[in-house]
Amino acid sequence: MFACITHVHTPDQQRVKLDGKSKRCVLLRVSDESKAYRLFDTVSQKIIISRDVIFKEEKNWDWEQHNKTSQHTALDWSKDTHKTIILRSRLNHMEQKIQDNKP
Repeated sequence: MFACITHVHTPDQQRVKLDGKSKRCVLLRVSDESKAYRLFDTVSQKIIISRDVIFKEEKNWDWEQHNKTSQHTALDWSKDTHKTIILRSRLNHMEQKIQDNKP
């Protein structure tokens, strides 16, 4: 039953009109703190403890497949730095205009 797909009920107070009534999670184990289940939300990457759970025992979470599909991309900071320099120069120019207009 470990790593089976589950659906956790989302209370009315935590959702808006068009949100789903449940989240798809992965069962980790029974919680130590209470009579509930310890689940992993794969979208938000957070641990959820809940008693309102529906189990899909025939479906298991494939950890290896999902680890392979998540890839990290390198950021090109040179473009952001150029934009930052332009924005800072515009800000300085506007501040200078404000200082010049003060009596």
